Amino acid sequence: MTKLSIYLIQKSLRPAGTYFLLAGLFLFLTSGVIAQTVQVSGKVTTAGTGEGIPGANVVVKGTTTGTITNVDGNFSLNVPSPNATLTVTFIGYAPQEIPVQGRSNINVALEPTVTELGWNRATERSDGFGSFCQRRIPGCHTGCHRQ
Repeated sequence: MTKLSIYLIQKSLRPAGTYFLLAGLFLFLTSGVIAQTVQVSGKVTTAGTGEGIPGANVVVKGTTTGTITNVDGNFSLNVPSPNATLTVTFIGYAPQEIPVQGRSNINVALEPTVTELGWNRATERSDGFGSFCQRRIPGCHTGCHRQ
C-alpha cells in the first residue's frame, strides 16, 4: 500500500471511529441511569405471632410489578427504582406501604384487622297459623319463639 492510500483510509475511518466512541460512551453513561433495578427480598409475617403469611401480595406501588409470598412468607422482587414503595396486602390484615429506600432486605409484620359481623335474623313461618321461628345467623344460639 502506498502512503497515500493509507492516509485516505485513516482519514475516512477517523469520523466513524469518533462516532462509535461517542455512541459507546453515551450507552455506557445512560445504562446506569436506565437500569437501576434493585432486587428486594424479605418475609411477610403476622405482627402477633411472627409466623409467615403464605400468599400475601407484594406490589410496587403505581405499577403492575409484584409477587406473592411463598409457603413460609418469603418473597423476592425486582423493583424498578431504589426509591419505590412496596404495598403489602393480605385478606384479614391491614395493608402496609413500605418505602424501599435502597434496601435489599425488607421484613413486614402485618396487623390483623378486627371486623365485627353484625347479627342477622332469618324469620321463617313454621306453620300456617302465625307462629314464627327466629334464628340468629351466624351463631351458636338458635331459638324458636312463638309469637
